[in-house]
Amino acid sequence: MLKGTAFGLHITATGGNELGAEEAGIRVRRVKVLCFVIIAVISALIGLFDAVRIGSLDPAAPGLTMMLSGVSAAVIGG
Repeated sequence: MLKGTAFGLHITATGGNELGAEEAGIRVRRVKVLCFVIIAVISALIGLFDAVRIGSLDPAAPGLTMMLSGVSAAVIGG
């Protein structure tokens, strides 16, 4: 996707050299905002799918302990 579409090439150019991308006529600020919006939407969908999978949106559900274990493993291991 990053190499096959114009937007993907704009993302690659912006991430590689912001000043060069801006001088090439790419709207760097717009690309950054769109990337954040795309990630936010995907994160929201994943959160909803995970809530459906667990079967509850209650913080006391078993998913909370699973999340805390994952965060602590990342902090200790990383």
